[in-house]
Amino acid sequence: MIFDTLARQFSRPSGTLGDFVARFMNVFNAAMNTRTMEEMGIGPRDRVLEIGFGGGPNLAPLAARAREGCVVGLDLSGDMVAAARRHHRKLVASGRMELHQGNIQDMPFRAASFDSACSVNNLYFWPDPARALEEVKRVLKPGGTFVITFRPRSALGPMRVLAPRGFRFYNPDEVGEMLRAAGFAEVATHKHRVWLDVFVCATARRPKGRKKA
Repeated sequence: MIFDTLARQFSRPSGTLGDFVARFMNVFNAAMNTRTMEEMGIGPRDRVLEIGFGGGPNLAPLAARAREGCVVGLDLSGDMVAAARRHHRKLVASGRMELHQGNIQDMPFRAASFDSACSVNNLYFWPDPARALEEVKRVLKPGGTFVITFRPRSALGPMRVLAPRGFRFYNPDEVGEMLRAAGFAEVATHKHRVWLDVFVCATARRPKGRKKA
């Protein structure tokens, strides 16, 4: 029962327990979040998307990097979206931040509307990764960067107990192949170790397409 509850809260935090889980993940994922933002190569006027922002630790730092642009967050949890809107109300009111409740497989954004996008520790919950990646590619501008950061199957240890409860774990080669199959270019996976933590950043770009003769 406890593992079922935790699985639900990790995928869609809600209520008091969800708030605790989100705060825990903000700390637990700190190194992953920092590395992800570095890999995105954000410019000052960029429009940036974070998918599955959870407790929202990346939102303000992303806005600081895109200081003349806009940061957009998408999350399944209505509680997390409401909390982020309260916490970042000045950025939201200024138009420099937009926060939406929604699903990666059917995102409420125009095609080619983001310079870069990221997802940290969210891949495990996607019911249809192929469709999700097609949708990410759709909303990225040609040449736009996507970064997926995750803990590989080999480094999860006790967390594997969540596998029968809606989690799906991957190794770096699998994620790289999924990105290529979705039509992304310049795919690369890099494993990082910070103390005892091991995680992977998979980076890719939406192809720019052929130049007209």
